[in-house]
Amino acid sequence: MVDPRWLLPLSLDLVEMAAGYDAVISVEDGIVHGGFGWALRDGLTQAATPVRCLGVPQIFPEHGERAQMIADFGYDADGIERAARDAVSALGARDS
Repeated sequence: MVDPRWLLPLSLDLVEMAAGYDAVISVEDGIVHGGFGWALRDGLTQAATPVRCLGVPQIFPEHGERAQMIADFGYDADGIERAARDAVSALGARDS
């Protein structure tokens, strides 16, 4: 788990570290489009490391309770677990 202090410029050390993994999941409490995960995914293009970005989609969301909105957008604990399981399944399919 990494909690960066800032998004840009993207740390080359972070890109190199993330490239050592089979998959990366970025979770941010904000809009995914143009966010940290997108910058990291761009940085990892050469390494071919898949990056899954979880957060708020680029839409005008319905209003509601914060916990419900986080669950609806899939970046609550269950959504993160689901993304991790999907990443592992995709790696298994890729390797077979």
